[in-house]
Amino acid sequence: MARANVSEQQVNEAAEALLRQGQNVTVPAVRTFIGRGSYSTINTYLATWRKTNNGTKSTDAPEIPEGIVRAMDKIWETAWQESQDRICNEREALAAAKREMEREKRDLTQEIVRLEAELQVQTDALTQQNQAFAEAQQSAKKHRSSSAGAKDRKRASGRTRQSVRTARR
Repeated sequence: MARANVSEQQVNEAAEALLRQGQNVTVPAVRTFIGRGSYSTINTYLATWRKTNNGTKSTDAPEIPEGIVRAMDKIWETAWQESQDRICNEREALAAAKREMEREKRDLTQEIVRLEAELQVQTDALTQQNQAFAEAQQSAKKHRSSSAGAKDRKRASGRTRQSVRTARR
């Protein structure tokens, strides 16, 4: 994994700033201050800075041995790569979940459209049935009215005939 290079000037400026802030000038502190760079590069430039700074060290701790710095770089690179791999896997899983949700949404939308169409067909059929029922009721009512009128006329006609028979006798 490639690292952005840091310059000796950046390391020197960071060391001076840390001193002004009353902090210990260490490789991790300089790296944090700059925000990037390998421990080995910073350690090399920091050693030069310390020699030109009257040989005084701003920390009570001994310098980090080069082997440890390289090992820490390797650990950091490995940890970084593993985190990137996990992030990549998570992104893939989220993308798959998103695709599945979009498919389900599409399927459900189609089902809604189908059900709405079916509802409309059923509503139209019910409306037609209601109209046919109303027409049948009106027809039956007219039929009853005309049937009742015919019965009344028949009764009236029958009474009239009986009256005529009775009167002839």
